[in-house]
Amino acid sequence: MKKVFKFVCFLGVLLALLIGTFYFAVLFGAFGSLPKTEDFKRLKQAEATQILDYKGKLVGKIYQYDRQKINYTKLPSHLIDALLATEDIRFFEHNGVDNESLLRVLFKTLILGNSSAGGGSTITQQLIKNTYGRKDYGFLTTATVKTKEIILAKRIEKTLSKEEILELYLNTVPFSGNTYGIESASQKFFNKSASLLQLHESATLIGTLKANHSYNPKLFPERSKLRRDVVLTQLQKYEFIDQKTLEENLQKELDLDLRQYNDRSFAKYFLKEVEKQTTELLAQKELSNYDLKTDGLIIHTTLDAKLQAYVEDAMTSHLKQLQNTFENQYANSQPWKNKKFLNQQIVKTHQYKKIKSLGLDEKNIEDSLNAISNRVIFDWEGARSEQISVVDSLAHQLKFLTTAQLAIHPQTGEVRAYVGGINQQFFPQDNVKKAKRQIGSTFKPILYAAALENGFSPCDYISNKPITYTDLDDWSPKNASNEDTDASTNFALKEALAKSMNTISVRLIEEIGISKTIEIAKSMGLDEDMPSSPSLALGVLETTVFELAKVYTSIADENRVKDVVLITKIENQNGETIYKKPETSFKKSKLSEKSRIQLIELMKGVTQHGTASRLKSTYGLNYDIASKTGTTQKNRDGWFVGVMPELVYISWVGHPYEFGFTSTAVGQGANSALPVFAKTLQKMSNDQEYTQLLNQSFPPISKEIQDEFDCPPEKKGSWLKRVFSKDEEEREFNNEEKKKKKKGLFSIFKKKD
Repeated sequence: MKKVFKFVCFLGVLLALLIGTFYFAVLFGAFGSLPKTEDFKRLKQAEATQILDYKGKLVGKIYQYDRQKINYTKLPSHLIDALLATEDIRFFEHNGVDNESLLRVLFKTLILGNSSAGGGSTITQQLIKNTYGRKDYGFLTTATVKTKEIILAKRIEKTLSKEEILELYLNTVPFSGNTYGIESASQKFFNKSASLLQLHESATLIGTLKANHSYNPKLFPERSKLRRDVVLTQLQKYEFIDQKTLEENLQKELDLDLRQYNDRSFAKYFLKEVEKQTTELLAQKELSNYDLKTDGLIIHTTLDAKLQAYVEDAMTSHLKQLQNTFENQYANSQPWKNKKFLNQQIVKTHQYKKIKSLGLDEKNIEDSLNAISNRVIFDWEGARSEQISVVDSLAHQLKFLTTAQLAIHPQTGEVRAYVGGINQQFFPQDNVKKAKRQIGSTFKPILYAAALENGFSPCDYISNKPITYTDLDDWSPKNASNEDTDASTNFALKEALAKSMNTISVRLIEEIGISKTIEIAKSMGLDEDMPSSPSLALGVLETTVFELAKVYTSIADENRVKDVVLITKIENQNGETIYKKPETSFKKSKLSEKSRIQLIELMKGVTQHGTASRLKSTYGLNYDIASKTGTTQKNRDGWFVGVMPELVYISWVGHPYEFGFTSTAVGQGANSALPVFAKTLQKMSNDQEYTQLLNQSFPPISKEIQDEFDCPPEKKGSWLKRVFSKDEEEREFNNEEKKKKKKGLFSIFKKKD
């Protein structure tokens, strides 16, 4: 018996020596050096950059890990209670290691073989694991990492307060959905800050810590609810809540309000542009030490998140309906299914290039591209999986119309809403900044501005008689409809712009002079190369929505041409401003204030009785809106511009490959582009937040200007205030420079509106 006792004692001492030796080996770095006490004071985790709208609402993130920080003092007490009740009830009593819990786990696991006994790790130990991770040490892995965590847990408890440890833990612990920290998890699953969480919501999130995938509230709501109820029961068990509160919360649903800040939907084109601009700013020498994805920057933008949502909803509603009409018009002759066109596009795809790199011949490449497989494709009802070939999926994608929508506060140039396409995941090109298209009749207000600045009056009458340019391939501009085309009728400028009459616009640019028109256009912010031809009057110029916005904001804001702004300020993790938008700089256009006021009145006529009159008649919008519609050749581009005292809105709709509508009634800007603006304003009308903005009016015009608009819209024959010197059917232009232009170039410019 004594021998057995001595042997057991010997084994005990040997085991103690081995454990002690192993402990000190870990302590002194045999398995890698350990962080020192002072390292905990500098403890820093990669933190997501937050993108805020102009009211401070979180609209997006840029990150390596989806993590954002929240201060301990802002955390609700029931969240802390839920954490302690489920993870470490003696947290405020131990020194980083709960010996009672550790011995219980060792006994049950090693002696009784109960694998469900748990890990026995305290919150402090879990923090160490989340911060420094775990390495693989072979068969010694478990013993080594646990020993390290015990040593470091005791060190950190000597360095940081309990509250600081809880703050660090809740800001770093991984939650469901690849989300780190309680603030990010709260924003993702409940669309609110963690400071605003209710008891049952806190219990839901804390419940996911046991197994963040298995208890993901989005993927497994029933399982997550059961786990939440366990957390609530633990709270009652440890007397954090009473029985009544427990029963009330057990009856509640999960009430998720899911919000993904790394998805490809809400404001994604805007967020991508913000990321691009911020990256460029951080490339500057004085900001080069900041990392966009890990340093927890705060980017303050100009976006109005609520207005952005209204625009996106209006765009989706309209484009979904318009797409069906577009496809039906082509019936069985849909150009995106044309074999020649498809072959031209298929060679640009990564699938083709990948197969081609394998050295296959064209027959095998074709077979591979036509093979059926499961693919995710875009649909207005939502992305869906379908058994489809590469060729058919490409044809499906190529059929979709696209768009650009931009809303700006004209006095500051700040973007309030920004939609660069119909879905950034499937159609990544940002049409606001990248799509250069002919602008059609949205150029006409610039032309009329030049006319006003060169002595024309709103009541000057212009002949509607057609002109044929024999030296320009017999180009003869026509109006969009056959109405009011009597050659003996002369129209006042105010009526000609309201009805967007092409014949009069071309006569007007010849009378003013093309060079003078270009000079005014450039001074108004349209910095593009412009064709020195009469077709310029009809908007053959190509530019982007982004650039066109500068022109119309200057019209709304006293002729001040300014840059379009997306970012106002960037702060670092400590709230210190590292970048601030320079004071708004601008240059004055060459348009006089009187001409600007007259131009706004002319554009109001477009809304009141012209091509945009459906704003009132169809959509019931009785606000003070100056506007212009636009449509290009073969109905390829539809445009609408709305100008209000504190809002400038530009809408463009078209096909990426310029397949036009077969019907002008459908493809014209008043039908393809205007409705997005109209539906957006309808949504704003039902929101008291926008009452003041919508009901603002342009300043009353003077008696002098009123008198200049006081005339009949049209006159017959000789009743002219201003008549062109040549009214003949044909006008020859012998300028040698024009003759050098490519023959046939102008035969495509029979513009519509």
